[in-house]
Amino acid sequence: MNDLTEICEKIDRHAPDTEVALVGRQPICAADGTLKAYELAFCTSENSSDVADSNLATSTVLLNTFVEIGLDRVVGNRQAFVDLTREFLVGDHPLPSRPDLLVVGVLEGTEIDDELVSGVQKLKRKGFTLALDDLATRPELEPLLPLADIVKLDLRVISADRLKERCKQLRRRSVCLMVENVDSIEEFDSCKSLSFELFHGVYICRPHVLQRVKSKTNKAIVLQLLAQMCAPQFSFAKLAEIVKLDAGLSCRFLRYVNSAFHGLQSIRSIDHALIMMGAKGIRGLTALLELSGMSDMPEQCVASAVVRGQMCRLLAEKLLPGEAESLSTLGILSTLDVLLTEPMEVLLDDLPITPQMRAAILTNAGVSGQILKAVVAYDMADWPNAKLDGVTQSTLRDAYLAALARADEVVSALTSKSKERLSAADTAH
Repeated sequence: MNDLTEICEKIDRHAPDTEVALVGRQPICAADGTLKAYELAFCTSENSSDVADSNLATSTVLLNTFVEIGLDRVVGNRQAFVDLTREFLVGDHPLPSRPDLLVVGVLEGTEIDDELVSGVQKLKRKGFTLALDDLATRPELEPLLPLADIVKLDLRVISADRLKERCKQLRRRSVCLMVENVDSIEEFDSCKSLSFELFHGVYICRPHVLQRVKSKTNKAIVLQLLAQMCAPQFSFAKLAEIVKLDAGLSCRFLRYVNSAFHGLQSIRSIDHALIMMGAKGIRGLTALLELSGMSDMPEQCVASAVVRGQMCRLLAEKLLPGEAESLSTLGILSTLDVLLTEPMEVLLDDLPITPQMRAAILTNAGVSGQILKAVVAYDMADWPNAKLDGVTQSTLRDAYLAALARADEVVSALTSKSKERLSAADTAH
């Protein structure tokens, strides 16, 4: 058990009912102290870091890093070391498309065979970096050694004499050597004299657990998304229509785009984000959501997001015809601060939306902002502010009633699908 595992097991067990995304993180530094990367690990506030379903643990780490907390917050422009299960290594489960930042390892207990070696070769061709534990402690990794970029030696399981010998042997392979569990200055100086390039342990920096309130997503909507992705001919417009039924899901897709396309600030709508991701990216994120488990968003949150999105769209079709999809996205995003219990300014920092959209949400700037202000006021029954220059009250009322009818349809359909899912589960048991 390493330091990161230990701290993951010591998180407060008395967290509030709010579901929180957690990622254990411990720095990896160069000999001069420069921060190079982070080791990431699965954490839970409900139990220990040990989990029976290793695929669940791995997918949760990836989802929390790339979506729930955000890649910028977790690692910035440093690399992330993550041990993967067989299913991720052979390609049965998708990986986020950031080979420049994701350093993949092989989870302990994984069977090494020709299929796995082939899967790792494919990952290497895509640009992923491979970090292996030392063969002295895990001899089954021998077939993967020719593919390794980094080899990790653990001071807790190898003697000083053996450490020197292994360093000499591995130097012939031109791999980067990393030492784990450096707990004292004496150990650091000793390993530095052996020309290790990467250092990890409590002497370098103690581990830390990052957390953030988790986006809730309606399971029935994710199932609709999966079904649409499996259709012989799907359209991005249809996929966007499904994603926009759920504010939490919309937020997750936008955060994923922000992680996958670092520094991008030009997304105009959910439709635009899905096109940027492409079919492969959409499948990957949807699969991660399904693998990691989801907590259902309350029906009233679904309804509010649909009402605001639909009403914004209807009004934009009259006032800003070319920006209907952008306004629809604004309406959905306007519910996030209540859903995720964070200030809107903080939430928008993680989303790659345009500056104009950000200003519309935060200060009601421009025509888009004024439309959004009227829509939110209508949804909140704030009648003094439920008005819009150049638009009659009857037009506002008709748009609101049409949006409300659409929300009722969505909630009714989701309730029906949830009952079907529960019935199927009961039958299976």
